[in-house]
Amino acid sequence: LRKGCDHFDPDVLDRRHKDKPVLLKKRETDKDHPRVQDIVMDFRKLQLMDIEETDAPLKVKDGGAKHDHRLLVIDDNPEVLKLMQLILSDEFDLDLQTSAVEGLKTLKEKMSDLVLCDVMMPEMDGHTFCAKVKSDETTKHIPIILVTARSGAEMLKEGIEAGADDYVNKPFDSTELKARIRSLLRMRKAEANLALANMNLKMRTSDLAERQRSLFLAMIKSLVSALEAKDEYTRAHSSRVTELSMKIAEKMGLADREKQDLEMAAILHDVGKIAIPENILNKRGLLDEKERAIIQQHPEHGEKILKPILEFNHIARMIRHHHERYDGTGYPDGLKSVEIPIGSRIMAVADTFDAITSERPYRNAESFNTATKEIVRFSGAQFDPEIVGYFIDIAQSSGL
Repeated sequence: LRKGCDHFDPDVLDRRHKDKPVLLKKRETDKDHPRVQDIVMDFRKLQLMDIEETDAPLKVKDGGAKHDHRLLVIDDNPEVLKLMQLILSDEFDLDLQTSAVEGLKTLKEKMSDLVLCDVMMPEMDGHTFCAKVKSDETTKHIPIILVTARSGAEMLKEGIEAGADDYVNKPFDSTELKARIRSLLRMRKAEANLALANMNLKMRTSDLAERQRSLFLAMIKSLVSALEAKDEYTRAHSSRVTELSMKIAEKMGLADREKQDLEMAAILHDVGKIAIPENILNKRGLLDEKERAIIQQHPEHGEKILKPILEFNHIARMIRHHHERYDGTGYPDGLKSVEIPIGSRIMAVADTFDAITSERPYRNAESFNTATKEIVRFSGAQFDPEIVGYFIDIAQSSGL
């Protein structure tokens, strides 16, 4: 070819390269057949390429990207790399390597859009190379076509298990090879576009959910304000319960997320009272049995108000159970001990302390010492003893 021969004899070529793999399918032996003429032209192009006849790794001079896609081609046979360069360089930018180890280094240095890799190679075979690429978060998205002279179900199974996206058998057809490459690149582009669209959708959905959450929270706070307006006792009660609950949570060393949820639950713990008649809320004197049953429904009403927002469900659960008792005699579900959410157990102490030290329609406020003694007296019955211990530490060290 370097001497400028302008004819092509398949039989002569076969004799000259009898120890080398056949690289292209011979569809016809007729020299005048169009397919044969195409191959002749391909080898004439090969004649003009500045490729040294050496066993050193074959490199393509990178004068900057000329095409839309960059391919990494790995084969331990330099003749195969020369042919790949001949077939693919008019459509793709190429990086050529004669070993899978060097191929991995190339992928680290400059990302490829697709890899063509021989299977049977020394040092590291194509299946091992494929598995390494697919197990790396930075490269697993790159499609890999394995190229092999061996065929069979076992070889195909190994390639699929390693993560190969396609398999091409030698001898291969250049037109078919290009078609498979284009198909994989189109598929990867479509997947990337879909992933981007999903990401944008998630961001928009997240923004919408946050706006809905903020709107709903503003509505709930408006309900609390409305409740405070109709119930003199509730005015500022929620703020005081929240403040003491957060002090206890801080003393206990609860996680930030737990404290955030507790703060929200404490602010809204009595929101269910919006559904309780005003004459019961502000009744001067003790409630009768029927009225007490009605007011004891407020934790359930509070839960129902918050339930529409999924992310508030655990907060709603804390609100539902803030009147449970440690011994299981509370309401609405008679939970006991650790069955009661930790936030509910904390609020029970804070809520009761503030109730005792606040003016009520039917009694005067009690002193700090009286309220503290009551909390201690009902430790283990109404209240979690551990939480009572933290409450006492706070009361003695910094006051309430």
